[in-house]
Amino acid sequence: MQKTRTALGLDLGTHTVKAVRMVWTPQSLRVEQALTVEIPDNLDAEPEAKSDWLREILTPIKIRGARATLAVSGSICNVQLVKFPQSSESQLSKMATLEAQRLAGLSGQDVAYDFITAGAATETESPVLIALCRASAIEQPMQLATQAGFTVEDVTLPNLALHNAFTHQKERRAEGLVAFVDIGNESTNVAISRNGELRFARSFASGGGAFTSAVMHAAKLSRAEAEQWKRQYGQLFIEGIPEGAKEAALLEAAETWLEEFNETLAHFFEQSGAEFTACDLIVLSGGGAMLRHFPDWIRERLTRTVEVLAPLKVLGADTAALADEVKIDPRFAVATGLALQGLKLSPPLSLLPNPVKERRVVRRRTQQLAIYSAMAALIFVTLLAAAQIQIGRVNERLAAQRDNLRRCQEIAQTIERQRNQTQHVLVKLQPVADLANRADKLLTVWRDITAEQRGNDWFTLFADAESYDSPKRLQEGAQPPVIPFGGGGAATPANFTPQPAIIIVEGYTTDMSFKTVEGMVKALSDKSKYPYFKKVDTLASDKRVGDDKADAFWQSQAKVRRFTLELQLDWTRVPDRAAARAANLTPADGSMARPAAINSVLTAQPAATRQP
Repeated sequence: MQKTRTALGLDLGTHTVKAVRMVWTPQSLRVEQALTVEIPDNLDAEPEAKSDWLREILTPIKIRGARATLAVSGSICNVQLVKFPQSSESQLSKMATLEAQRLAGLSGQDVAYDFITAGAATETESPVLIALCRASAIEQPMQLATQAGFTVEDVTLPNLALHNAFTHQKERRAEGLVAFVDIGNESTNVAISRNGELRFARSFASGGGAFTSAVMHAAKLSRAEAEQWKRQYGQLFIEGIPEGAKEAALLEAAETWLEEFNETLAHFFEQSGAEFTACDLIVLSGGGAMLRHFPDWIRERLTRTVEVLAPLKVLGADTAALADEVKIDPRFAVATGLALQGLKLSPPLSLLPNPVKERRVVRRRTQQLAIYSAMAALIFVTLLAAAQIQIGRVNERLAAQRDNLRRCQEIAQTIERQRNQTQHVLVKLQPVADLANRADKLLTVWRDITAEQRGNDWFTLFADAESYDSPKRLQEGAQPPVIPFGGGGAATPANFTPQPAIIIVEGYTTDMSFKTVEGMVKALSDKSKYPYFKKVDTLASDKRVGDDKADAFWQSQAKVRRFTLELQLDWTRVPDRAAARAANLTPADGSMARPAAINSVLTAQPAATRQP
């Protein structure tokens, strides 16, 4: 959405200053201020005093400091109508620029120039109005406005501003061939359009000041007295002969002005060929149009429709802040058109000096580059912030996922430990379980051995000697041999003679001095307590059923030692304890529960070599 724009049209005449301040929004156009102030006669030759005076009178009404569009006197400008071959817009712009530079070179002076299309192009021609003006003539009003506290936005022709003021009105459109005539104090600006398209622009050095001078010389009055008489009593008689010298002088000056105007129209008709021969409407504006009966006198002399323009009334803008007499004042025509150009609401024709234009182009591009850079930086910072926020969210999700994974791993490890502890007895006692199905006495032996187990020791194997000597057959799933026990049982033959049996027990201890194992051997060798143990001895560690890698890993830590016990039994002296069978096969006994020190070693061991 476009922002609000404010512009000031400043018409710096030789006799009066006219200013119109407008505000544009996407919804409305509003005229906030309009004023006209006469310039004292003693300021004409003193530019600095004139700027001080202008600054003083404009400060109280809050117009000072606005961006102003000025008009340079049309009488010092050269406006040429050039008809180029029908071309594209870019080609037409190049040809018009070259022609303007050629005309400027012929003058031999520093010249400001610009061009604007003069009506619609035909199949063969593209008409263009080229305006040229001495740079020194433009710098004078620019300097005056700048010293008075204004920022000069643009400088253009009063003819174009006059045309814009009329064609922008919403209540009425300019149809047919219309001549806009602004009668100033020293010059008259003429703009001719057809159906709202500018076709011709020219100025001539004659205006309301010439009427005042004629009265002044005829009646030998001062200029102030002649100006006052003209405003109060001056008029043009449509019929009859003027009675007084002042009236006659006024009529003579009007006739001279009309001759100049007719020459301007004739020049236009000559340029247009046979296309136009007369104007359909003449619209008057400026201070000269306020002379009584002047519009009627022109209408009578030219037999054409003549109107007086009230630019602020027919503009179609909000003028509630203005007085009624200001709305119908024809002197605001040029200032109104200048404000419209400042708001970019009319076709531009800029007569700013070329160095000023170049500096503004560089400044505008620099500002655009700064804006684009700021926008790019803002977009980058926004994207970076969004990326950081997204990364933060991803990190939060990853942290939550890692926490959940850690919890799941802890749960899985807990489950695995419980499963290992449960399966340990079942797996390692599998050979003995087969025997236990036929000999309950074996359970008594197992319970008595684990009763002498110390907290530093851990049993990993409990098997008969024949199975212990055949690890390969155990690894291949072969059924271990049945030790013939005495004392009954389903598997015991009726004529069986009891013989001693050998049980092998393997395990690890965290007591590097081996004293706990030696203590356990000594306790089991006590005949008074365990009469069925014929011999309890510690074997060498060169035989075992297990994993070589696991054994090497555990012992390499210098924290545990492996031990192997050989127990010779007299089965005839082992008491039966069938009732304790089920209880002794559960891990609740702690008979094969690993000490914490051994568990820490097992936890650090690779999974591929870890023994349950």
